[in-house]
Amino acid sequence: MSKHGLAIAEALYDMAGRSVEVASAVTTLLERERATLIDTLVRNGSLESEAKSAVDEFFLDHKNYLAKACDVLKLRERQLNKARKSAQD
Repeated sequence: MSKHGLAIAEALYDMAGRSVEVASAVTTLLERERATLIDTLVRNGSLESEAKSAVDEFFLDHKNYLAKACDVLKLRERQLNKARKSAQD
């Protein structure tokens, strides 16, 4: 990979890393909101098991999406490290 291509790959990797950091922060906020929502529904006596399941499924889907994004980022990091090594050789 050329030095120019490597610089582009590094910039894209940095952007992806920031995106994962933002997604992680959003996950934390969503988990807090989930807890607040469930607590409110329980206090109001309006939480049915189906509604709780839907809320839990939404948050689980989001966490799974974030985990997959992190896996892709780790793969890209390994690829970038290989490209760096080959550029140095």
